[in-house]
Amino acid sequence: MNLVEAKYLEYTVNVIFKEFLEYKGHENLPTYKILWKHNDKLFFANTLNFENNYTVMISKSTPDSIPYYEKLPLVENGKFPNDIREFVFSKYLGKPFANPINLYNDPLALLKESISLT
Repeated sequence: MNLVEAKYLEYTVNVIFKEFLEYKGHENLPTYKILWKHNDKLFFANTLNFENNYTVMISKSTPDSIPYYEKLPLVENGKFPNDIREFVFSKYLGKPFANPINLYNDPLALLKESISLT
């Protein structure tokens, strides 16, 4: 899995599904992480940064090399994150009685479904 695919996966699981389920009243949902392997060592790392309201933040730096975060603008031409957001809503969440809590609470099924989306 490359970094772009990992970002789509993390956004799908930890933003789209989780935000929707919290909106539907579900609480204490698990947070999933991507496990990376490099040189036979395993580690966790976030591929994206989020604000409390699930806004994706991108890292920037000033001309003096001082890091800061800026909101990722939502675009309307099918680019990340709108492309994956629209696809997940059309497939899982946009139906009148959609409630994918069972999918979200089954890590293996959620992983398989989320990978198939990337």
